[in-house]
Amino acid sequence: MPWAHYQVKAHDKPASALLDTQFADAAPSEKLPHVAWFGVYCQQPPGGSWWRPSEQPKLDAIEKDLIRLCGSFGNGWAVYVRRLETPGLREYYVYFGGNAELHKVVPSLQALHDGYRLEFESRTDPDWSHYKSWLKERAEHG
Repeated sequence: MPWAHYQVKAHDKPASALLDTQFADAAPSEKLPHVAWFGVYCQQPPGGSWWRPSEQPKLDAIEKDLIRLCGSFGNGWAVYVRRLETPGLREYYVYFGGNAELHKVVPSLQALHDGYRLEFESRTDPDWSHYKSWLKERAEHG
């Protein structure tokens, strides 16, 4: 997958973005008309970075499980497209459709990583307008 990394401002904070650009020419919007947001909050104050280095192995394990669970509950109808990091928070964006049950990801993830604040929201985005705005953002800052 062609992932692009770039720096940007988000929520009035410096941010690091990672974007899967493979859908730049043709987004599967008819099949995946919804976008999910997952928030993973650090347990330790980040200090002067995105997170404390000692917490990175745990955050990486949460990310791995999050992506795996999106695949499981996505039922073949989910694609992970973006990660955004700001101090103390990692955000993940997944487009989905069909029989996907991404609302089940956070309870399952919480069972594996108790003590972490995890959040989930979803909305309809049939034109992939969020994705298109991230492509534009990348062009401006990448």
